[in-house]
Amino acid sequence: MIDRYTKAILTFLAIGVWVLAGAIFFQPTPLQAFGDESDINIARIGGTSVYGALPVEIHGTVTIDFDEEPVFLLEE
Repeated sequence: MIDRYTKAILTFLAIGVWVLAGAIFFQPTPLQAFGDESDINIARIGGTSVYGALPVEIHGTVTIDFDEEPVFLLEE
């Protein structure tokens, strides 16, 4: 016969395997900082093609001050 200690260990191992197997479905998708370029120009508005430039008015500016040093630097 199997004693209580062995049953408890096997139960904990089985629960751990199920937790690890289920964790795959809750992981975030990896980010990719590279790849093909996307065209972000506006081609249509309300089904109508856009030709030339749209008048865009910019009022004021926004300045963001950072108190901390950057965690990483982008190199060219």
